[in-house]
Amino acid sequence: MLCALCVALLPSQRAAHSQIGADAGPIRLRRATIDTANSVAQPSLSAATVDANESLLLVQFDGPPNDQDRAQLEAAGLHPLIDVPEQALLVRAQPGQMVPTTLAGVRWIGPYASAYRIAADLESQLQRPNTALDVRLIAAPDANLPMLREALSKQGVKILSESFGLTGTSMHVQLLAGTLTGLLHHPDILWAERYHMPQLLNDSARSILGVDIAHSQNGLDGAGQVIAITDSGLDSQTALSADFSGRLVRGFGNREMGFESNPFECTANNWSDRHGHGLSLIHISEPTRRTPISYAVFCL
Repeated sequence: MLCALCVALLPSQRAAHSQIGADAGPIRLRRATIDTANSVAQPSLSAATVDANESLLLVQFDGPPNDQDRAQLEAAGLHPLIDVPEQALLVRAQPGQMVPTTLAGVRWIGPYASAYRIAADLESQLQRPNTALDVRLIAAPDANLPMLREALSKQGVKILSESFGLTGTSMHVQLLAGTLTGLLHHPDILWAERYHMPQLLNDSARSILGVDIAHSQNGLDGAGQVIAITDSGLDSQTALSADFSGRLVRGFGNREMGFESNPFECTANNWSDRHGHGLSLIHISEPTRRTPISYAVFCL
């Protein structure tokens, strides 16, 4: 889910959109609930020129956006990026283009303001500009990552790691609080929050899924079964852990399965897990640490 601050949209004298309905649900972001039915408090963009800081827009529809709605946006020069509740899309406009005002089924259009892009506890640190921070940045799905990395480097930001996500690339960075203020206006930055070291909670996941109960109470240990794991791969193909010795039926690389996209960096003949999620998923599925289950691994 995207994120936002509990404040109104950027100050605007633009007229309200005439298609807003009385039963329009709000747009729900992490930091705000935008009441798009209140055309006074939340005026819709109308016949406005998009500037560089407003290239990310929120577009709300009369109903859940469908393929036709997305095609209509593309035709109008608005590229859909992410679904946002309720019945909205985050879209990319081109700086200098006019915001269209005659899109069928559109209730409301407004900017995804910089104030919406920062977690509350991190925002409190902006008052101390020389404070060093560990931050997680989420880049837009269509971000030009080489250019973004260059922009961050010029601001003195140190990128420690990156990982792919469905809503964009996650970056673990170190920077000064004063630098973060300016980055929130960058058109490729969706969200900023404190960085927290990921923790493996496989023991909790196994309990939630009932894996241990299935083994202890029903005697089910998976003997003779093959589990197909379609995820980010498994361990290291060239140095497979002894835990999986004799238990891997087959590994499939991304290209081998005919996928055009390659989010987890797999190749035609390599299914090594470079992200760790696939390996973690396999451990969750095991009734015991040395279960007789076999695996077929598909690396996306």
